[in-house]
Amino acid sequence: MDWDDFRYFLAVARHGSISAAAKALAVQHSTMARRIKGLEEALGCRLFDRLEGRHVVTAAGRDVEESAERIEREVLLMDRRVLGRDAQLGGPLRISTADAMAVTFLMPIFKRFVAAYPQLEVTVSASNSYVDLAKRDADVVIRASNAPGPDLHGRKEATLAFAVYGSRSYLEGLGAAQPSWVMPAGGLPHQDWVRAHRGGAPVALTVDEATLTHAAVAQGIGVGLLPCFMGDADFSLRRFMDPAPDTNIDLWLLLHGDLKSTAKVRAFVNFVREAVREGLDLLEGRKPAP
Repeated sequence: MDWDDFRYFLAVARHGSISAAAKALAVQHSTMARRIKGLEEALGCRLFDRLEGRHVVTAAGRDVEESAERIEREVLLMDRRVLGRDAQLGGPLRISTADAMAVTFLMPIFKRFVAAYPQLEVTVSASNSYVDLAKRDADVVIRASNAPGPDLHGRKEATLAFAVYGSRSYLEGLGAAQPSWVMPAGGLPHQDWVRAHRGGAPVALTVDEATLTHAAVAQGIGVGLLPCFMGDADFSLRRFMDPAPDTNIDLWLLLHGDLKSTAKVRAFVNFVREAVREGLDLLEGRKPAP
């Protein structure tokens, strides 16, 4: 027995017909009829008599109606209690994002958010691996991807630009010589681009994460491709090559559909969206370091 069938039953009992009940619940007439038939078969009795174009509750149906209304009251009470707690913006909130973005662009945003909502228990997980929102691995995912997945709710917030950077001291000491490169490891999205654009320049170091590329470039090991929100925010670095549109990656703010109306999730999403709008020039490569 599907407890949701009782909601359909009550709609027919209150509106007097399958058509009116279907319209009230914004479902197809066939869906409503099928759910009522399924409930009658599950209970082994007829719940409605069809009289003069109307659905009239039978004696057995009146017993079901009384129980169904009691179930409805309990569900609505539970819903109000849960929403009431949620409206207080308390409890845990789990955020997942990539290491590079978490430790640079996002950390000042996290700082302001936890100061604004001290009653929330915010956990940030920095990972480049897939996060299953359906299993509640996280409440919100901030993901750099050109294919975020069809089962997630959210929207593209920015287009992340990438450029090649070197430390100022390293580039000043190069003269006319070719720079060495910091190469992304196999499987990373920009390895082919770096291989194609470094020409015959040597590879000094191969790394598997953008924060390692940043650290290597800052140490003067060589030049490397970095997101502009990292490279342009570090005044010890300078662009060696301007942003290349074919390296762009979209930035998404994603959540499971069941959580999109949750107050604490809405508060976080709106907070981050505003911060992203303020930092859009940095994210999209229009704010190079002097």
